[in-house]
Amino acid sequence: MKKLFLALICCFTATWCLANDGGDDKNYKYSQERKIDKVYDVQPNCELEMEGIYSDYIITTWDQPQISFDVKMVVRSNKEKQVMQKFNSVSVEFKQEGNKVIVNTIDKHASSKFDGSVSVKFHISVPADVKMDLETKYGTIVVDNVEKNFKADVSYGSITANNLKANNEIDAKYSDINITYAKNLELEMKYGNAKINKVESIDADIEYSDFTSTEVVKGVLENEYSDIRIENANDVKAKNRYSDMKIANMTQKLNVDTKHSPLTVTVSAKKPDIYIKGQYSDVKLNVNESSVFKYDVRATYGDIICGDVMGSNAGKISEGRIVGKHGDGGAGSIKAELEYGDFRIE
Repeated sequence: MKKLFLALICCFTATWCLANDGGDDKNYKYSQERKIDKVYDVQPNCELEMEGIYSDYIITTWDQPQISFDVKMVVRSNKEKQVMQKFNSVSVEFKQEGNKVIVNTIDKHASSKFDGSVSVKFHISVPADVKMDLETKYGTIVVDNVEKNFKADVSYGSITANNLKANNEIDAKYSDINITYAKNLELEMKYGNAKINKVESIDADIEYSDFTSTEVVKGVLENEYSDIRIENANDVKAKNRYSDMKIANMTQKLNVDTKHSPLTVTVSAKKPDIYIKGQYSDVKLNVNESSVFKYDVRATYGDIICGDVMGSNAGKISEGRIVGKHGDGGAGSIKAELEYGDFRIE
């Protein structure tokens, strides 16, 4: 799985470099440049909709009732004729419909062979209450302190976001995601890498990707052929297929359906609420000595291993099942049903 993922990433990198090299003049003999400035007056709760190719969006908020664009397009190549052809092929179209500003970056001959680079960089100033719907291919999106709903679709690029304070939707393919904070996030990701510092609520569909988070307050994760790393999790429901999930600190509730996917969790909850169903998967739980819970674990065609932390309270394993309690049992619960996998608690 790792070899396949790395090969796909290498393919993505090569494609990205061909489309957009970051704009280094010394790489090419010929270049053409165009600058565009636009300003649109808007009312409160305005909308910004953008769709483009080769487009970088760098968006900041200001206190003006306007959306302002500072755009720089650069086309480069070692072939002068190709520079002129591509320069005339790529255009940026602006329009305003009521309280919505719409921008499209278009390449009329995107499928034609081009030996060079195209970069369309937008510096955009928006009111804090703007709703955004952004799409780019071979580009980047950078936003900061987004107060309203935010939607983004990126392919072969990246998203960097600081403080997404409302409802957010991100669809990313062959791309990197870096978010410091998100309130509510719907995420679809394929062949990428996501780093999220803190998310209050996340509903994610992750394939062939790496996902890491410092804190997930509440999450629903569906993972295939992916690596999932969470430092602190409060309430997580996950469906894992051919994935590797590790949670460093589980503070309350965990529900996992796992197949062909190892699971490792450190449980700090005083009264944990954990249910695990697995096939062809090894599960390891590290529990706190002060935690109190009842446990009921079945492992068909697998082993059950109890470490020293279970102490004299560990029940007896009989016919692939162990039932008992840790501490006084309390209101905590750990239940697991495994087939063709080992269960270890220590």
